[in-house]
Amino acid sequence: MTTITATTARRTSGFAWLRGWLSDSLAAYRREAQIRKTIDELNALSDHELEDIGINRYDIEATVRGQAGN
Repeated sequence: MTTITATTARRTSGFAWLRGWLSDSLAAYRREAQIRKTIDELNALSDHELEDIGINRYDIEATVRGQAGN
């Protein structure tokens, strides 16, 4: 009886780990998709429009990812 309970507990833990991993992966995918969308939208702006909001075309990706000036 103890072996069955221990095996069941491990399976539940394994499924919980898998569920957590899938959830984290999906969240990372969604974050990256939003970042790419923002980068694409900023790249569609003219240089003058980018200048108006204080972004240099060459710094778009670093700015969106929060790495500007680092």
